[in-house]
Amino acid sequence: MTQRAARQATSTIPIVMAYSNYPLEAGLVQSLSRPGGNVTGINVSPTAELEAKRMELLKEAVPKISRVAFVGLRSEWESPIGRSVQSAAARLGTSLHLAENTPSDYGPAFATIHRDRPDAVLVANSPVNFDHRNTIVELVTKAQLPATYQDKQFVLAGGLMSYGSNIPDQFRRAALIVTIPQSLLVRADEVIQ
Repeated sequence: MTQRAARQATSTIPIVMAYSNYPLEAGLVQSLSRPGGNVTGINVSPTAELEAKRMELLKEAVPKISRVAFVGLRSEWESPIGRSVQSAAARLGTSLHLAENTPSDYGPAFATIHRDRPDAVLVANSPVNFDHRNTIVELVTKAQLPATYQDKQFVLAGGLMSYGSNIPDQFRRAALIVTIPQSLLVRADEVIQ
């Protein structure tokens, strides 16, 4: 069940989001500092600063790059976050070009990469890209390009480097928000702190 569906199903049962992108924009919470209602949790929405930092770290890791492909949806490219990455690239003397994918097809993005021959790849921070991380890493590896990703899971799949939130840690943090009744704790075989 998605977070939005859970929110629509009840307004009284507490809902703790372990991993949420843009909960304010999705109407799940009233504000990030004071969620209100019955929904709370961990917000992992990418920020303009975080994504610009990934561009800086890629340039620092591979100083000779001058052209970088941005693998993502057009909406990500045109968003404030996409514009911040473009600005960071320009400040670094690097051109950044969109290699657009669809939510389920990376063929067009990598056809653009093969045609344009960039020096490196920056994979947009998105749930869609996270879901397709193994495919993306495989395609980047075949293209023999250095790349930066949103999450450590891309590196574990064989990617070069990542900079972003630690998803397993996000789930651990969300678990701290949830209060387990004492009556349930006393029946547990083992409680891991």
